[in-house]
Amino acid sequence: MPSLDQVQEHLLVVDAEDSGPDEAKERFRIRDLTKESDAGVPILNGINVDIPKGVILGIIGPSGSGKSTLLRALNRLWEPPLGTVFLDGGDICNLDVLSLRRKVGMLFQLPALFEGTVRYSDLFIRNDESMNETLKPNFERGQT
Repeated sequence: MPSLDQVQEHLLVVDAEDSGPDEAKERFRIRDLTKESDAGVPILNGINVDIPKGVILGIIGPSGSGKSTLLRALNRLWEPPLGTVFLDGGDICNLDVLSLRRKVGMLFQLPALFEGTVRYSDLFIRNDESMNETLKPNFERGQT
Protein backbone atom coordinates (compact mmCIF):
# COMPACT_ATOMS: atom_id res chain seq x y z
CA MET A 1 0.00 0.00 0.00
CA PRO A 2 1.44 3.43 -0.91
CA SER A 3 2.32 5.90 1.83
CA LEU A 4 0.22 9.03 2.26
CA ASP A 5 2.81 11.25 0.55
CA GLN A 6 2.84 8.92 -2.49
CA VAL A 7 -0.92 9.27 -3.00
CA GLN A 8 -2.10 12.24 -5.03
CA GLU A 9 -5.70 13.32 -5.44
CA HIS A 10 -7.79 14.55 -8.36
CA LEU A 11 -11.36 15.82 -8.19
CA LEU A 12 -14.15 15.58 -10.73
CA VAL A 13 -17.37 17.60 -10.45
CA VAL A 14 -20.25 16.66 -12.73
CA ASP A 15 -22.85 19.39 -13.37
CA ALA A 16 -26.06 18.60 -11.49
CA GLU A 17 -28.80 19.85 -13.78
CA ASP A 18 -32.42 19.07 -12.92
CA SER A 19 -33.37 15.81 -14.55
CA GLY A 20 -36.74 14.75 -15.80
CA PRO A 21 -38.32 11.44 -14.79
CA ASP A 22 -37.07 9.70 -17.94
CA GLU A 23 -33.41 10.70 -17.63
CA ALA A 24 -30.84 8.20 -16.42
CA LYS A 25 -29.19 8.77 -13.04
CA GLU A 26 -25.64 8.38 -14.30
CA ARG A 27 -23.96 11.26 -16.02
CA PHE A 28 -20.77 9.48 -17.09
CA ARG A 29 -20.53 5.86 -18.12
CA ILE A 30 -17.07 4.44 -18.83
CA ARG A 31 -16.75 1.04 -20.48
CA ASP A 32 -13.52 -0.88 -21.06
CA LEU A 33 -11.37 2.28 -21.22
CA THR A 34 -7.80 1.29 -21.99
CA LYS A 35 -4.65 3.28 -22.74
CA GLU A 36 -1.01 2.32 -23.11
CA SER A 37 2.08 4.48 -23.04
CA ASP A 38 4.18 4.91 -26.17
CA ALA A 39 6.41 2.14 -24.78
CA GLY A 40 3.41 -0.23 -24.54
CA VAL A 41 3.05 -0.03 -20.76
CA PRO A 42 -0.61 -0.15 -19.63
CA ILE A 43 -1.82 3.12 -18.08
CA LEU A 44 -5.55 2.32 -17.98
CA ASN A 45 -6.60 -1.29 -18.28
CA GLY A 46 -10.32 -1.89 -18.99
CA ILE A 47 -11.79 0.76 -16.67
CA ASN A 48 -15.56 0.42 -16.08
CA VAL A 49 -17.41 2.92 -13.90
CA ASP A 50 -20.69 4.87 -13.69
CA ILE A 51 -20.59 8.38 -12.22
CA PRO A 52 -24.01 9.76 -11.19
CA LYS A 53 -25.13 13.35 -11.70
CA GLY A 54 -24.21 15.81 -8.97
CA VAL A 55 -21.36 13.74 -7.57
CA ILE A 56 -18.00 15.11 -6.50
CA LEU A 57 -15.60 12.25 -7.03
CA GLY A 58 -12.05 12.05 -5.72
CA ILE A 59 -9.64 9.82 -7.61
CA ILE A 60 -6.62 8.84 -5.57
CA GLY A 61 -3.67 6.59 -6.21
CA PRO A 62 0.09 6.51 -6.47
CA SER A 63 1.99 8.50 -9.04
CA GLY A 64 1.67 6.96 -12.51
CA SER A 65 -1.50 5.00 -11.74
CA GLY A 66 -3.60 6.71 -14.46
CA LYS A 67 -5.54 9.34 -12.48
CA SER A 68 -4.69 12.23 -14.80
CA THR A 69 -5.18 10.08 -17.89
CA LEU A 70 -8.67 9.09 -16.75
CA LEU A 71 -9.65 12.71 -16.10
CA ARG A 72 -8.18 13.80 -19.43
CA ALA A 73 -10.36 11.21 -21.15
CA LEU A 74 -13.51 12.53 -19.44
CA ASN A 75 -12.82 16.07 -20.64
CA ARG A 76 -11.31 15.07 -24.01
CA LEU A 77 -7.91 16.49 -23.21
CA TRP A 78 -6.98 12.98 -24.37
CA GLU A 79 -9.35 11.60 -27.02
CA PRO A 80 -10.64 8.25 -25.71
CA PRO A 81 -11.49 5.46 -28.15
CA LEU A 82 -15.02 5.57 -29.59
CA GLY A 83 -17.55 3.65 -27.52
CA THR A 84 -15.69 3.90 -24.21
CA VAL A 85 -16.82 7.14 -22.51
CA PHE A 86 -20.44 8.34 -22.51
CA LEU A 87 -22.10 11.45 -21.09
CA ASP A 88 -25.88 11.18 -20.63
CA GLY A 89 -25.92 8.19 -22.98
CA GLY A 90 -24.00 9.84 -25.83
CA ASP A 91 -20.42 9.06 -26.79
CA ILE A 92 -18.31 12.07 -25.75
CA CYS A 93 -16.27 11.75 -28.96
CA ASN A 94 -19.38 12.98 -30.79
CA LEU A 95 -19.94 15.99 -28.47
CA ASP A 96 -18.73 19.54 -28.94
CA VAL A 97 -15.56 19.82 -26.83
CA LEU A 98 -16.36 23.28 -25.43
CA SER A 99 -19.87 22.25 -24.46
CA LEU A 100 -18.50 19.17 -22.72
CA ARG A 101 -15.88 21.17 -20.81
CA ARG A 102 -18.54 23.64 -19.61
CA LYS A 103 -20.47 20.78 -18.01
CA VAL A 104 -17.58 18.99 -16.31
CA GLY A 105 -15.23 20.65 -13.83
CA MET A 106 -11.90 19.13 -12.90
CA LEU A 107 -9.18 19.95 -10.41
CA PHE A 108 -5.82 18.39 -11.22
CA GLN A 109 -2.84 17.97 -8.88
CA LEU A 110 -1.37 21.40 -9.54
CA PRO A 111 -4.23 23.83 -10.11
CA ALA A 112 -3.37 27.21 -11.58
CA LEU A 113 -4.94 29.89 -9.41
CA PHE A 114 -5.02 33.63 -9.88
CA GLU A 115 -3.43 35.90 -7.32
CA GLY A 116 -5.93 37.40 -4.86
CA THR A 117 -9.17 36.00 -3.48
CA VAL A 118 -11.38 33.36 -5.02
CA ARG A 119 -14.10 36.01 -5.44
CA TYR A 120 -11.79 38.29 -7.39
CA SER A 121 -10.58 35.39 -9.55
CA ASP A 122 -14.18 34.37 -10.28
CA LEU A 123 -15.10 37.92 -11.29
CA PHE A 124 -11.97 38.20 -13.38
CA ILE A 125 -12.76 34.98 -15.22
CA ARG A 126 -16.38 36.03 -15.80
CA ASN A 127 -15.12 39.42 -16.99
CA ASP A 128 -17.81 41.24 -15.01
CA GLU A 129 -16.74 44.80 -15.83
CA SER A 130 -18.88 46.54 -13.20
CA MET A 131 -17.64 44.30 -10.40
CA ASN A 132 -14.07 44.37 -11.67
CA GLU A 133 -14.06 48.18 -11.59
CA THR A 134 -15.57 48.14 -8.08
CA LEU A 135 -13.06 45.64 -6.72
CA LYS A 136 -9.97 46.74 -8.65
CA PRO A 137 -8.89 49.52 -6.22
CA ASN A 138 -9.31 47.17 -3.25
CA PHE A 139 -7.43 44.39 -5.01
CA GLU A 140 -4.55 46.70 -5.82
CA ARG A 141 -4.35 47.64 -2.13
CA GLY A 142 -4.55 43.93 -1.17
CA GLN A 143 -7.92 44.30 0.58
CA THR A 144 -10.14 42.05 -1.50
